[in-house]
Amino acid sequence: MHAPLSGEHVIDKLKNNAFVGTRLPELVPEHADLVVAGLQSEYCIRATCSAALDRGNRVHLVRAAHATYDDAERQAGGTPWHAHHIAERHSLFAIIALGEGVVGTVAALSAVVDRQGWTLDAVLVGIAGMGLTFGMWWVYYLVPSGEILQRHRDRAPVWGYVQMLIVTSIVATGAGLRVAADFIEGRATITAVAAVLAVAVPVGVFLGLMYALSYYLVRRSYVFQTWSLIATAGVVAVTLVAALSGVDVAKCLVILMLAPTVTVVGSEVRVAETPSP
Repeated sequence: MHAPLSGEHVIDKLKNNAFVGTRLPELVPEHADLVVAGLQSEYCIRATCSAALDRGNRVHLVRAAHATYDDAERQAGGTPWHAHHIAERHSLFAIIALGEGVVGTVAALSAVVDRQGWTLDAVLVGIAGMGLTFGMWWVYYLVPSGEILQRHRDRAPVWGYVQMLIVTSIVATGAGLRVAADFIEGRATITAVAAVLAVAVPVGVFLGLMYALSYYLVRRSYVFQTWSLIATAGVVAVTLVAALSGVDVAKCLVILMLAPTVTVVGSEVRVAETPSP
């Protein structure tokens, strides 16, 4: 660093563009030649050069007179972030989305009660809706996201994008329950099979994504997981067969509720049978 010569101007800037909020526009006439040097090439240098070109200045950027340095995300293995904190933030988002399931359940239950009073269908709808919601919540927390991401941070990008799909499927499940409510209330022009599909499809997508995400993170497949996946898919298939066979929508939803239940029970039994270290 050299001290400024007599008559040289020293300007303090607060923005990456040196022309913003300073006396530089007054000191540098438009269309004048401008020699630029300094730090950082992709930040202050680029912003100032772009502004100068917009003013009509001829910009001379000396190759060896500007430079940059590694940004934080490229230093010491990457930008510091807490894997468990990131996983927790996403899980809270999932919980908010699961609230749609509760809203859908209340809507479906109200529809049945308004139309038929407190009947067996009303009870079944309440059980199915809340069972699906809490079953999906439990399945979500079976995946050890924070623990795995802490050890394998490179898996975070894919994990993050899958989280978007998971939350979408959760919200779609709540919307599907609302569709089922409209059908039960007689306000929907769709068939019973379509009403069941409105719930079964997002539930199936959710469970499939959770199994896929678990395998992607852990990179290991267990026999019990394979059987749980087969059993879970079987429950979804039975639900569709029941709907096609003319079984009431409320009863179909109860069958569908068993899909996440199978996964939860299988996982918890596996944990209970695993000997403690």
